[in-house]
This record gives sequence, structure tokens and C-alpha cells, in this order.
Amino acid sequence: MSDSNILPKIGVTLSQHLTFKQKLARASGEFSTIMTQIALAGKLIARGLSRSGLFDRSGGELVPLQKKLDVYANESFLNAFTRSPWVATIVSESMTDPVHLHSRLQGGKYVVCVDPLDASNLDNNGVVGSIFSVLRRVETTDQATEKDLLQKGTEQVAAGYIMYGPSTVLVYTSGDGVNAFTLDDGIGEFLLMRENIHIPDRGITYACNESLFHDWHEPTRRFVEHLRKKDLKSDKHYSARYAGSLIADFHRILLYGGVYLYPSPSSSPINQGGKRRLLYECNPMAMVCEQAGGKASNGKERILKIQPTSLHQRCPLIIGSPYEVLLYDDFVSGKK
Repeated sequence: MSDSNILPKIGVTLSQHLTFKQKLARASGEFSTIMTQIALAGKLIARGLSRSGLFDRSGGELVPLQKKLDVYANESFLNAFTRSPWVATIVSESMTDPVHLHSRLQGGKYVVCVDPLDASNLDNNGVVGSIFSVLRRVETTDQATEKDLLQKGTEQVAAGYIMYGPSTVLVYTSGDGVNAFTLDDGIGEFLLMRENIHIPDRGITYACNESLFHDWHEPTRRFVEHLRKKDLKSDKHYSARYAGSLIADFHRILLYGGVYLYPSPSSSPINQGGKRRLLYECNPMAMVCEQAGGKASNGKERILKIQPTSLHQRCPLIIGSPYEVLLYDDFVSGKK
């Protein structure tokens, strides 16, 4: 194999990585452009978070960052894609309706779904993040339609997240493995730090909001109680690790194994409702997890096979190592 067919290794920039992949796939470069714009939005948000409470200079004007940072994050994604003709429509967790940026005739072949900022940990300076999903349009109409927007997770072209913490980390997959990049503030570039990430088949931690324990369905309560018990063979038990941020909790599980669950309350069917949004959170995280060898379920079926019925549809999310996710499904089905 010639050097030109070898993907770049640890330490190369995201742009170089995308260029190599584009060359190997003999692609047009449209996806590379989209990923570059996502990375740009991530850089803007990371800068805004680091200067929250201070001021940001944008377009020659001083803009106070005291305005809600989730609004700032949403605007960062909108501004980034306004300059990218390949994205026809943005669907955001922060907006009631989709925003149509370009027509099909202008090259708008893709739809991007985003959760611009998981703001639950902003008040305590905790880890927060952005989640993204890229879909290829299926209609040939000028403007994106409901059929373009409400596609199953299996139809995603790419998905990933950006985590803002001690460092800014971008994790993405385009269907051929999962790679992680860290933002080097000195040069303003995301550098490849982990490639072809594989989630452990079984973990030793679980993440969930146990304050809601008594509001869960009985199989979910039994599952968590099972995790709390010491295994007689190994003399070990699962440890609870819950940061309150989907991205922070999932990223740890992606690297070290275990399970994250945000189940439905007992007032809803066990495979419906809950807190997490299907299009902006569950589908993209499920794609990343599966590409790393993990699983994602709503308790009864694979997340990526669920047919969305609305833009803001909610869904239970059980995601992580194969062993724990399948075990949860066994508790729901009555096998355990």
C-alpha cells in the first residue's frame, strides 16, 4: 500500500484527516466542508464559554456574553452554516421550527440536526457540550421537507459531539469508526488524539439520575438495583458516575465502558417519552456508540431503527457497552 493510501495518524489536524479520507473515498468534498463548519462552530462556542461573563468581539462590535450561552451556541451553528451552501436546513433543539438556509438548486443536499449546548452544567462551571447529526436529503424539492427531516438514525451520514471541559474535544463518525480530536488553542486546530475508538464490551460504572428512581418503571428499578449489588464471583460491584451532562457521562463510558440510562418515567410507556430528544441527542449518540462497538436502546428496540414522528420527539436512552445494554433489555422483556 502506498503512503498516499494511509490515513493520517495521531497529531494531524482535523482538516488533514478529512482531506485524506476524502481522497481515499474519491468524494466531492461536501462532507469535509460540513465537518469543517461544525468544527468552526465548536471553536466559537469554546471561546464564548471561556470568556463567559466577559466580552466577545464579533463583527467589530463588543457583545456581552451575559446573554444566555445556549442562544450564543445556537447562533454559532447558524452563522457557521450560513456560509456553507451544502446544508439546506438546520434543525435545532433550541428552535421550534427548522431554519432553511439554502435550496436544493443552490447545492443544499444535507440537513444538520444540532443540540447546540447542553447547558445543564453551566451554572457550576461543569462540562457541557454540543451534539450534531448530518442527514442527506431524500427529496428533490427546492426546500427541505418533513421527509428529509424525519429520517431514521440509520440514515445519518455522520454524527458526533463536541465536549467543552478542561480541553475541547470533538468526537465524530462518518460510518467507518470513531475518532477523537482535541482543540489546540495555540494553533486553533483540532488535532487527532484517538482513532478507531472501541468501547469495552463490559464496564464497571453506570450513569443515571438516581433521584428519579421511584418514578421509573419496575424493570428499570430492578436493573439499577442489580448493578448496585456486589458480584459474588469477582467481589466487585458497579460504581455510580453521574455528571449530569449526557456528553460528559457518555464520553467516559465510550472510553472505559459501562452504561448511561435516562429511562422513561412510569407515567409513560417504557419505550416512549423521557427527556432526551431523538433527533438531536439519541440518534447521533447512538451512531457514535454503535460505530465504536456499543449499543443503544430505548428498552425495546434499537434507537437507530426508530421512525421519528416529530422534530422534538423524546425518547428513553440506554447506551453504552453491549453487555449492560442487552442486560437492560432483558430486564424489560422479563428474561431477568
